[in-house]
Amino acid sequence: MTARLRYRSCSRLLQRIAAAGRPQQADAGPCTIKGGPISTAVRNWGSLHLQSVSLRYFAKASRSGTAADNADPGPNMETLSRSMDQSVRHLHDSLASLRSGRASPGLLDNIKVDAYGEKVPFKSIAACTVREAQLLVVTAFDPGTIQSIAKAIAGSPLSLNPRVDGSEILVPVPRPDKDSLKGISKMIQGEVEKAKQSVRRLRKGAMDDCKALTSKDDKRRQEKQVQELTDSYISKAEDIASQKEAQLATA
Repeated sequence: MTARLRYRSCSRLLQRIAAAGRPQQADAGPCTIKGGPISTAVRNWGSLHLQSVSLRYFAKASRSGTAADNADPGPNMETLSRSMDQSVRHLHDSLASLRSGRASPGLLDNIKVDAYGEKVPFKSIAACTVREAQLLVVTAFDPGTIQSIAKAIAGSPLSLNPRVDGSEILVPVPRPDKDSLKGISKMIQGEVEKAKQSVRRLRKGAMDDCKALTSKDDKRRQEKQVQELTDSYISKAEDIASQKEAQLATA
């Protein structure tokens, strides 16, 4: 029975109860004169009481009906797809800055630097510019982090040898060789794994939503859709990595 039907049934029942319990007109006495002040007050009170009870019941029934009607049907596939797509797009944007064999400001973007007691993104504590075709210049926002930045660049998989020069860090970019390509490939795989982990976390949340479904058929169908979506975006992430590695190998 819907909330509206429950309200109507309750309203009719309360009307009959109120009518049955309403004081009847007596033969004499100022309190029982039809239309008299007390008789009118009793009728008004009964009407207002009926409305109050009915409205409270209707509000409660409406909330109950809304909760039942809007019960979580499981994962929202459109939202899930959009979130997974954002993870893969972030991977694409991260790898777009990687270049082999020539200086590029985005070459150092994926490096993490030990500073202020934690690992922070390179872009948050330094700026990188191109001075020559094979030379990058790094300027630290905080001069106190110069040594930490240089150490992070030297320790990255890019096979770079930075040199601190006063308030700047000079980073020669060698022409591509086997070691530098191997280092870039390692960095690419690290970024791909981050994207995959993001997609898998989204999958886990969606699978947890599937567990709330009462219908076994609906549960199996939704779980299958979630897995297919996950496999699709994992495959897209791997394709982006493969394309980037092929691009760098032929640069």
